[in-house]
Amino acid sequence: MIKTAAVYLGSKNGITPDFAETAKQMGQALAAAGIAVVYGGTNIGTMTAMADGVLNAGGKVTGVIPQTFDSRSITNDKVTKCIKTKDLKERKEIMESLSQAAIILPGSYGTMDELFEYAVNNQLGKLNRPIFILNHKGFYNPLLQQLDIMVERGFLTKELREMMHNCTTPQDIIKGIEEFNSKGLNSL
Repeated sequence: MIKTAAVYLGSKNGITPDFAETAKQMGQALAAAGIAVVYGGTNIGTMTAMADGVLNAGGKVTGVIPQTFDSRSITNDKVTKCIKTKDLKERKEIMESLSQAAIILPGSYGTMDELFEYAVNNQLGKLNRPIFILNHKGFYNPLLQQLDIMVERGFLTKELREMMHNCTTPQDIIKGIEEFNSKGLNSL
């Protein structure tokens, strides 16, 4: 059962306001569905828009942020709960341990690192959890095509590829979570 989702997204807003708006809508949709959120804990970029969306809709948000970020004054003080970690590695471990699924929104290196660490942990059997990609305006099309090529050429199993779900709207992600919850933890 997915009760808490780890949401990975950008520390920047992107070049058009729709990226932040979509992040906010994702947060609102998760709160409306009763799904708690764990995220990177900052008050910058689309990370803030998503957290605000959850909080403004009455949902719960746990921010997980490395202590070293405190000196940069980017800790989101509005979250329901804030967990401070010694480094990024511990942050990822805690976010994984608190969640039953990953949701990936547009982002940069950090988002890619978190996406692939979650995916690798599925591959190694440490996790068995779905990954929902919010492919806003085709942002992740090249990445998803590359994953399909990896399957075609025998470097990635079809089963592991199918754990990543391509969604175009926040509502698609909520529908995917509801489907997952109705079928049980190992169904998607």
